[in-house]
Amino acid sequence: MMYTPCEFVEATDYARGDNHFQFSTPQINVSGIQPSQLTNCGLLTAAFKDDSGHILDLKMVIQVSEQRGGLQRIIYSPLE
Repeated sequence: MMYTPCEFVEATDYARGDNHFQFSTPQINVSGIQPSQLTNCGLLTAAFKDDSGHILDLKMVIQVSEQRGGLQRIIYSPLE
């Protein structure tokens, strides 16, 4: 299992209703990962917390596959 932390969203008071977040990381070192493991499925977990602690984990399945000579990442929404 590989664990790669992404950037944290700055703590802010968000209003009720629609909000948007972006998860990113400048790079992921894949030099030690076998190609068969790299082109596979994984799990992205967004942990939501407030001052009193954990609220919920939003889990999204990620699939990486070879497409046109490169790697393509698909994130499946848990809401669809």
